[in-house]
Amino acid sequence: MTVYQVARLEVEALKEFIDMGNCRPGGLFDSECSPLYWVMNQMMYDKFQGNGWELNLVTGRFEKT
Repeated sequence: MTVYQVARLEVEALKEFIDMGNCRPGGLFDSECSPLYWVMNQMMYDKFQGNGWELNLVTGRFEKT
């Protein structure tokens, strides 16, 4: 299995986790986390920004509103 196949599995797992509603946002994923980290960050942003959370652009962390 290649690193890209593993990364796609990570994204799918995050999608399922978010869809189940069992996720609270923390900070954005670091670029060293996965080759597809930017997809996961976008998923987190789309799910939480404006839905009781706000992304602090200075710290890269979500804050409860």
